[in-house]
Amino acid sequence: MPLGHNHKELEIWDGIIEKTEKKLANWKAQYISLGGRVTLINSVLDSLPTYVMSLLPMPAKVEERLDKLRRDFLWKGNKEGKGLHLVKWQTAQLHKQSGGLGIRNLGLQNRCLLSKWLWRFNTEEEALWREVIVNKYGLNGNWVSNSVNSTYGVSAWRTIRNLWPDLSRNIVYKVGNGTKILFWKENWNGNEALMGLFPDLFSLCTNPEETVAEVWSIHGWNIVFRRHLNDWEIGRVAELLHVLNDFNGLSAEKDSIIWKHSRDGSLSVNKLYIKEVNEYPGGKPGPWKQIWRNKVPTKEDQWCSEEVTETYGVGVWRTIRNLWLAFRDNVRIKVGRGNKALFWKENWTGHGSLENLFPGLFSICLNPDSKIQEVWSPQGWNLLFRRFLNDWEIEWVSDMLALIGDFPGTNLETDKLLWRHHTDGQFYVNRMYKRDLATIAGKKSGPWSAIWKSVAPTKVKCFTWLVTRRACLTHDKLQKRGKIIASRCYLCKEALETNNHLFLHCKVTTQVWALFTNIKSLNWIMPEHTADLLSCWVRRGGSKSQRRWWRQVPACVWWIIWKERNQRIFVGKECAIEKI
Repeated sequence: MPLGHNHKELEIWDGIIEKTEKKLANWKAQYISLGGRVTLINSVLDSLPTYVMSLLPMPAKVEERLDKLRRDFLWKGNKEGKGLHLVKWQTAQLHKQSGGLGIRNLGLQNRCLLSKWLWRFNTEEEALWREVIVNKYGLNGNWVSNSVNSTYGVSAWRTIRNLWPDLSRNIVYKVGNGTKILFWKENWNGNEALMGLFPDLFSLCTNPEETVAEVWSIHGWNIVFRRHLNDWEIGRVAELLHVLNDFNGLSAEKDSIIWKHSRDGSLSVNKLYIKEVNEYPGGKPGPWKQIWRNKVPTKEDQWCSEEVTETYGVGVWRTIRNLWLAFRDNVRIKVGRGNKALFWKENWTGHGSLENLFPGLFSICLNPDSKIQEVWSPQGWNLLFRRFLNDWEIEWVSDMLALIGDFPGTNLETDKLLWRHHTDGQFYVNRMYKRDLATIAGKKSGPWSAIWKSVAPTKVKCFTWLVTRRACLTHDKLQKRGKIIASRCYLCKEALETNNHLFLHCKVTTQVWALFTNIKSLNWIMPEHTADLLSCWVRRGGSKSQRRWWRQVPACVWWIIWKERNQRIFVGKECAIEKI
């Protein structure tokens, strides 16, 4: 990668594009099936830009160029001309289990790789690069830098920083010593930040920025409010204490973050990619203020810097910083000392921020930015509100206390961010990528797992995927693409040739299907669509070995029907049903 270049210059990516074109030139000299092309794209082409994408945001023009190269190779292979794209590129980029081909979405992969820096920002507290970021941009909370608003020299970090909101939603904060996790604002109890769970109590607290360590003592929670509570607000406090009931107290460990979507709480790029697509105390003393000028006001004990608003020299961090809001929704806070996690505003409960869970209490808390340490004492939670609580507000406090009743208390550890979509709490780009990709795919169901778990060759699997998607170039598809052709089924020579007719309802095809259904003595009624048949077919019972070969039948039938159809069209030779 060239040094000294503006990271926005397209020339930085010329080497990646050149390598991709060279790979394709070699492959196009060979005949490679669709399944082989999918394998080469996933295993070779998708990995070429990974290193540069982990450092810099990819320009849209570069992404479009690489997508075009991959897309043309997928559908054209070694053919010349325009080529026919049988399925939308966005569909091909979905996971195989979601009905796609598993081809990487480069833009999403780039976001996940850059989000990894936000996770490392909280786990590599002694790293030099982190000290530079802290001294240059300052801290926003305890887990991320300030937002990057400068104009020059900050765009790369600005891009990364802007990923934090998405990432933080998948993080849970693990309480150690409670000094970093904000009691009210961060999700350290496994549910949601107390600010969201009990917004009415949060609005009455004296210090919204207090940490778990400041609120917790060996006697329990010491939640301080700005005024005496009303009856209903006392009930809400009881709910809050119930929520924190499982808190085991502080420990000598530092507060940490846990990736919510993994068992070990660790985050990898792959985990992040799969699931969507996560701390640090003050910077270590050094000569960095003489090297970097602070473009953003510094805030101590925050998870991310303030937003970058300057114009020059901040582009990279501004890009990264702008990811914080989205990143934050994917993390939870592990409370240590509780001096970093915000009690109301951050997801340290594991259920979300208390601000969102209890907006009524948050609106009357005395200090919306109080940290867990400021609200917790050994005696329990010390929630402060701006006025006396009404009866219904006391019930809200009771609900909030019930939610955070499992809080073990602060300890000597540092508050940490955890990726909330995995039990290990670790952040991996792949986890975020899969999560984001699943969000794009939605809740689309289909027999996709049955296709890709098959023992058939890859080219047959890809063909089965096309049949299920009704994307094969049957006559009706060719006519829609402007080809002048008489639509007639070459097998039965009666009906119009469509995807469902050729592979399901043709007289010749039904005879082939009957050979298999008769084996199981099935009275089979052919469904309307190929996807419906595949869904019904894989549900048939029997022994493990019987189920295994039975599930290969649709792919086998469709493959031989397609070969027979092409043989009749291009060779003029017909085979009897028995030979088929």
